[in-house]
Amino acid sequence: MKKSLTRSWLIAFIMGLVILFGSGLNPAVTADNVDDCSLPAAPSNLTLTADGADVILTWTDNSANDLGFLVEKKSQGGEWEEIAAPTPNLHSFPDTLATNGTYYYRVRAFNNCGTSDYTNEVNCVLNMVYPPDYRYRPAAPSDLKNNGTGPRVLLQWADNSDNEFGFTVQRMYQDSAWSQAGVTRENITSYSDRMTTPGTYFYRVGAFNNFGPSAWSNIITVYQPENYTEIVFKIGKPMMTVNGIEKEIDPGRGTVPAIVNGRTTLPIRAIVEALGGTIAWDPATRQVTIQYFDKVIKLGIGSTSADVNGNQQQMEVAPQIINGRTMAPVRFVIENMGGQVDWDGSNQTVSIYAVGRPSN
Repeated sequence: MKKSLTRSWLIAFIMGLVILFGSGLNPAVTADNVDDCSLPAAPSNLTLTADGADVILTWTDNSANDLGFLVEKKSQGGEWEEIAAPTPNLHSFPDTLATNGTYYYRVRAFNNCGTSDYTNEVNCVLNMVYPPDYRYRPAAPSDLKNNGTGPRVLLQWADNSDNEFGFTVQRMYQDSAWSQAGVTRENITSYSDRMTTPGTYFYRVGAFNNFGPSAWSNIITVYQPENYTEIVFKIGKPMMTVNGIEKEIDPGRGTVPAIVNGRTTLPIRAIVEALGGTIAWDPATRQVTIQYFDKVIKLGIGSTSADVNGNQQQMEVAPQIINGRTMAPVRFVIENMGGQVDWDGSNQTVSIYAVGRPSN
């Protein structure tokens, strides 16, 4: 009996401790362990400017921790639909209305913690009277995409008409006005452009014939970061351009890029240093060490095995020394540095693009 009472008292005592201090048994729910996660402040002062079917929304960015904005739209009696997610610090977005009616817009900020409250709502009424021959205009193109890399934009779209004379490409930089970037002939469904200033660009495409223009395609957003380097060179030519400035690849020697076993090789020092990296040569081991930010790449002359941050990788072409210069496969090196390589076979041109060039 005494042993039973003792056991009961002990169980009750332990249960009391659990009740009293139970919140401390799970550190995940204590106040000291809750992650400090702040929602972005809501944008404000949403305004709308309309020019026919073209709409430009602008708002005030009140947050310092947003990852961007969510733009929502609905027609009268319809449901809200998210139509865009502009980048941080961008406080405008264009839209094109396809049919007559009343449209409403609202915007909110977002980050990894969630979304802010909405701005005020704005609306506009589109009531355009088209000429009688509008039905003979070409159908609007669709599925506009950017398949370019870096500051080079390669627009491609779907041709939905069989009576167009060509296509008009329009471009808008941030919150400026639409302007014509170029025109293509009938059945040509691609257009190349170049972003010359860091920031956000918008593109749209429309078809046209002798009866007039079609409606516009979807609008796409293309972002040009602040810090980038673009290098362009041609096979067999001793010159390259670095952000549009021409210079020799190998000053005073006339060394040119070459294709070896289907892979482009060139004096790799010129490219690495143009991107702001460093390169070291060890004559004892005949090894090249490339450093770019946190990337360390080690290449051995005559070896297809490379060391990338301590991990072994295989190359299709081994580095070699020609006329006293280390010739290495460009794509392998640049992509392992975190950059992009674009090959234009028709012109035998290589374009290299890397973001975040270190300051010299």
